[in-house]
Amino acid sequence: MKKTLLTGIMAITVLCGVASLAKQELKLGDAAPEVSVKMINGTEYGKTFSLSEFKDKVVVLEFWATWCPPCRESIPHLSKLQEKYKDKIVLIGVSGENRDVVENFCKKQKEMKYRVAIDDNNKTAGIYMGGFGVNGIPHAFIIKEGKIIWHGHPMQIDAELEKAVGNEKK
Repeated sequence: MKKTLLTGIMAITVLCGVASLAKQELKLGDAAPEVSVKMINGTEYGKTFSLSEFKDKVVVLEFWATWCPPCRESIPHLSKLQEKYKDKIVLIGVSGENRDVVENFCKKQKEMKYRVAIDDNNKTAGIYMGGFGVNGIPHAFIIKEGKIIWHGHPMQIDAELEKAVGNEKK
C-alpha cells in the first residue's frame, strides 16, 4: 500500500513539474526544439545529445521512468524497433530521474537495446510534453528532418515510424 501510494505521489510530482516547464505550445509539423539530455549508456556515455548531429536520421524521443510499469512494458517493443531500423533511426529513452537510479536500472535490463539519457530538471520533457499538453508517461515523439511529425504512446508508434523511415507498405 505504501509503495503504491509513494509511486502515485512521485508520478504526480514529476508530471506537475513537467507541465510547469512548458515554454510554448507545440503542434505537429513544428520545428523540433533542441534537446538537452546526457547519454548514460553505450559509446556516447556522458555526451550531451544534440538533434543536429542526427539530422539525416529519424529521431524517436521516448519519455519514461524506472518506476512506471507501462514504461517498463514498452522497453522490449522499443528495443525491437531499434533493432529493426538499425541505422535509420536514433531512439532515445529519456528519464528525469536521478542518474544512479537510471544507470542501475539499465544495467539490469538485458532487453534495453537503445540509447538512454538523463533529462536534468525535466527541461526537455517540459518543452516536449508540456508543449503538447501531455502529462502521462510513457510518451514518444518522432522527429524527421527537424520537425515533430508524431507523438503518442510508444506501443502505438509502429505505423508512423514505418512511414517516417520510408518503409511504408502500399
